[in-house]
Amino acid sequence: MSAMGGDMDMSKMMEMLASQRTDIKTAIKKMLKKVDAVTIHYIEDCLNCGICAPSCPFYRAGPEFSPVNKAEQVRKIYRKEMTIIGKLLGSLANAWEPKDDADMKKLMDLAYACTNCGHCYYTCTVGIHSGTMVGLLKTMLTAAGYVPTILNLFEAIEVNNMHMKIPGLAKLWTDAIAEAQKKYGEVEFDKRGADVFFMGWLTDAFMMREGFISTIGILNKLKELGISWTMWKEPLGVRAPISVVIGRGENAAQVVSKIAKYIDELKPKYVVLMDGGFPYPTFRFTMYGTIVKALGKKPEWKIIHITELLAELLRAGKIKFKKTNDPITWHDPCQMGRHARVFEAPRDLLKAASVGYRDLPHNREMNYCCGGGGGIGCMLKEVRLAMSQVVGQEIRISPEEEEFERRVEERHKVAVRRKMEDIAKVKPKLIATACPACVETINRGIKWFGEELGIADAKAIHISEYLVDKLEVAKH
Repeated sequence: MSAMGGDMDMSKMMEMLASQRTDIKTAIKKMLKKVDAVTIHYIEDCLNCGICAPSCPFYRAGPEFSPVNKAEQVRKIYRKEMTIIGKLLGSLANAWEPKDDADMKKLMDLAYACTNCGHCYYTCTVGIHSGTMVGLLKTMLTAAGYVPTILNLFEAIEVNNMHMKIPGLAKLWTDAIAEAQKKYGEVEFDKRGADVFFMGWLTDAFMMREGFISTIGILNKLKELGISWTMWKEPLGVRAPISVVIGRGENAAQVVSKIAKYIDELKPKYVVLMDGGFPYPTFRFTMYGTIVKALGKKPEWKIIHITELLAELLRAGKIKFKKTNDPITWHDPCQMGRHARVFEAPRDLLKAASVGYRDLPHNREMNYCCGGGGGIGCMLKEVRLAMSQVVGQEIRISPEEEEFERRVEERHKVAVRRKMEDIAKVKPKLIATACPACVETINRGIKWFGEELGIADAKAIHISEYLVDKLEVAKH
């Protein structure tokens, strides 16, 4: 038995992943099946003006990483496969499709220089979402077997429900739960009929540990208002559904359906997330249809973020915060912000807790992405080595993928520096946010550029970590 535990070790998982691969032509057809009326607009109506370019965190790494150029790869394939002129004239009609390993690896470099932050969509004069186009590109790459190893592995662990069978991962969860209960009181697990179900992920417990513990503390404080809550004893995902990051829609639907059925059995009024990254808009909006299909009805529960719950209670006068003058700012996670438009709730909370709150120069719709989303923040050598220790087996990659990993990190540093420069303009001591990728990436950026930019003593934290000890339940 390997250190991973359970019935499947890492090598067997990788064999299973290899069996999901198809040839390039079949992968292209799989991508094109996802083209709908909206993506036809993205394909047909781009003006190729380049106005979106400066919005992309990776554009500084080279013009080839502009949103329009990355999206254009899908347009070329579409023209080649789906238009008569493209079939006849090929490159003369700007139509092309990948033929071999070298072509696919070039596309992989482009696809993993996009976090799907959505900033390009907000700057486009005709409403083209290039991130969605890159998502189609990832679907093709994944179907053909071109997926970064660490993302492939953790998707397989989640889909096969192996995460709590891996001793190192399970310990991260159980230790965080134990610390939370020691600090803030008992937790009732898997309770039916609670007002709130807290959908915390394994990544919350190890990437935002203090925020995870603090969220439990906040929910226990809300019991004083008569708000009952529960959570799962063991999470049904690492950070579900990881599959959406790499474009395996069928696996994402499998994971979301399983989780939806579990929640529906508990009958909560609200499902609350602390993660403001991709799980939030995925469960609330983009895969709502999958939830309805899985349940055979519309869910009676509503999905919200912890900041939305607290902001509602603040407006109703049911809670308040001890006031400080901490120099703090809010970094809008792209998924929770631009994709789900939760802008004001976290700001209302931070302003209520500190007179030292200040916005970043680029905020709300025009917030600068940190550069770590879309799985990019996981595809670094330091992360791979750290996760190897956690799972108890070396996550090995080929020399060729090591070179890809190096290029990803090089581009990542360029993207992160832009965010650090924005933070340096207001020089906060604390950067509150709600996404594990953002917390990790901003703190990594401070390590890389903090001394140079004068923000070496700043720190990124989950917003719950800042609010928990300042929260007071109003006495009536």
